[in-house]
Amino acid sequence: SIPHVDLRNRLFTTFSFIVMVSGVATFALFLAERGHQESDIANLWDAFYFTVSQLSTLGSDMNNAVTTTGQIIVLLINVFAITVVSTLAGIFGAYFYHRTDQRHRAHQAAASDGD
Repeated sequence: SIPHVDLRNRLFTTFSFIVMVSGVATFALFLAERGHQESDIANLWDAFYFTVSQLSTLGSDMNNAVTTTGQIIVLLINVFAITVVSTLAGIFGAYFYHRTDQRHRAHQAAASDGD
């Protein structure tokens, strides 16, 4: 149905954007933190792990970024994560609202046909 296609397209777009931002943030965080003695980010895997941890839970078992650039990147990752959660809630809320409204209208139409 049209609502399902719309939901699927919005979710695909959102998840594609998440993957893209994760890749860019991973690489940027790696460049900002590599080689710093106090940083837990020594390679791309560490940067990826940290980025995905921040996106999914706003936390990690790794120490926070130690460079100013790294800290700004982490702040942007956190803001993005909160925005994505809000967007996903809105996408699902709009879908379920539309489905409920559609069922309500169908019920009203059936009731008025019966009169």
